[in-house]
Amino acid sequence: MSDAAIIRQLNSLRLDSLIVEQHKNGRMNLPASFLKEWREMYHYAKALLENQRRGLLVRKMARLLFEITLSLATVNEDGRPNYYQYTNARLLDWFLSPELKTLTELKVQARVGIFVMLQDLLEFEARTLGGLEQNLLANFDKISAHKRQDAIADAMKVMLASVSGPSIQEVMHFENLEQYAKQTSRLSAVVHFSCMPLTQNHDEVVFIRVLHASELCFYGIRLCLTVAIEAIKARQMIVASRELKDAASIARLLHKVLQVLLTMPVEHFAQFRDLTGKASAIQSMSYHLMDIFLRGVNTEKAEHFKAVEQLKPLLRYAHPKFMSLRTCLDYLAEMSSEWSDVYAAARELDTHLLTWRGLHLGFAKRYIPFGQGGTGGTTGASYLQKHLKMGLFAETEPDYSLIQEMFPELELPGTARVATGITVAPPPEIISAKA
Repeated sequence: MSDAAIIRQLNSLRLDSLIVEQHKNGRMNLPASFLKEWREMYHYAKALLENQRRGLLVRKMARLLFEITLSLATVNEDGRPNYYQYTNARLLDWFLSPELKTLTELKVQARVGIFVMLQDLLEFEARTLGGLEQNLLANFDKISAHKRQDAIADAMKVMLASVSGPSIQEVMHFENLEQYAKQTSRLSAVVHFSCMPLTQNHDEVVFIRVLHASELCFYGIRLCLTVAIEAIKARQMIVASRELKDAASIARLLHKVLQVLLTMPVEHFAQFRDLTGKASAIQSMSYHLMDIFLRGVNTEKAEHFKAVEQLKPLLRYAHPKFMSLRTCLDYLAEMSSEWSDVYAAARELDTHLLTWRGLHLGFAKRYIPFGQGGTGGTTGASYLQKHLKMGLFAETEPDYSLIQEMFPELELPGTARVATGITVAPPPEIISAKA
């Protein structure tokens, strides 16, 4: 078949049906005929990509088709997807286009992606509150949705300082696959095809969108760390300081994104959590890559990587010649004070990331019932607590006030609260009582 015929064939696909059916039924309850049709399209796209004789447009369209059908075609037999099958986060890699040439462009693209994910969630809440959303209504709570709108708006204010508004308007519904594949910004496809919940639970959309925004934050921080490490090697202290400050600003955004998720009632999460493959950032390769570029691979993390198939490639970073930010800073420790700005920026980043870990710990303890394990073979909250203080600097402390403001029930090491009435001496009536 000629390329022109293949393009016509791919453009005849009912992409609107692909979106609507998954939103209407949830991926756990799709008709067998629908699954069969789109799984066949997945394998067709895969075959097109393997054919090196196909033209550029066919390959672009096939790549997008491959990504938007992957979550339908590769789910485990028990129906419970792993982290990447559940989140469809591979589509984020497609969004972060390899056609972009510089790290600066990629950082901008990641920030735009975070903003668009938040904007899409804000619009989803507005449609639901306005009665325009006909799907994904299970366990919908108006009070929580209003709180969520405020939390999303707060996060978006942080983003507006670094994202230009006009690009956001590029999210639109196209008629065919070719138009989606050829859009320069790739915003439309990444928004419309990346959030396909397993159930009809309203808050599952919230959960997935927060995971997407978090993934892009991890990615953006890693890009900053990559540039900072190379700048330190080249003795470019101004560049290194600038990149670490940029990384810290993205890390602060992680706090805001998690605050959006905290508007979800605990009982709502319980409705779909067991179906998600227990998805969490602990299974995210992007999170662990960020952490590796920050402080290298430690022995305990290496054991975790060995136990999770999708994380095994990270073991290659456990090499004596790999230089993390911590390695670079250890080397600089013997140098002059002219690097003080770099150290200050690194400490700020360390504080924000440790704080995010504390917030993540608080989320796990509040939302995951006691005794249930975590993801990827971890032990849930106990795993998170164990790694809470493993940061860039031994003396760095998380922002305990923010953590306990958001999770007042959480007691962290060194911050346990003293019960009212526990004083040095007992009350007078006890002292004066007859023996």
